[in-house]
Amino acid sequence: TMEGDQDYLRIVVRKLSETNDQDGREFWSRTLLQMRQTEIEAEVRKAEVEKGKAEAEARKAEAEKGKAEAALEAKRLEEESKKRIIEDLKKLSEARADLVSKTSKNAADEAKLVSLAEQRAALEK
Repeated sequence: TMEGDQDYLRIVVRKLSETNDQDGREFWSRTLLQMRQTEIEAEVRKAEVEKGKAEAEARKAEAEKGKAEAALEAKRLEEESKKRIIEDLKKLSEARADLVSKTSKNAADEAKLVSLAEQRAALEK
């Protein structure tokens, strides 16, 4: 634990300051250096974990952005499709009106032909 590490660190520092012989000072200095190295390694691992979390969040945000862009594209395509359908319906309506007009004209022409045929038949009698 952090408190246990702090207590041990105090003991090591006290022993280092109390020890007068060279071997004892080297031992406590190495112990102190190892503790600091372990602490630094732990900080590096913690930083790597935080970096990994940040990268995961960035990937998640990128995925959300991709989803939003896909939804916008789908909406745009849907709107384009609706416009095309409306244009096609307008063209069909115009073609139908044109067909009705031509059919009416053909009926009128047929009526004229029948009338002319009747007049001819009457003249031939």
